Amino acid sequence: MNQIAISGHAAAARLLIDNWNAGTRLPCLPEALQPQSRAEGYAIQARLVADPSAHIGW
Repeated sequence: MNQIAISGHAAAARLLIDNWNAGTRLPCLPEALQPQSRAEGYAIQARLVADPSAHIGW
């Protein structure tokens, strides 16, 4: 993965975390942040889990 993809993963994870913490819903990720492969989806997920501000679980 290139550096642009990695920064996109971080941006996607940050958007998801911010909305989760605020209790807001997104209909979908903005097109520019949507994963283009399963590997990219997992990379975004890994960013979510690694972020200390993410409240994972119910």
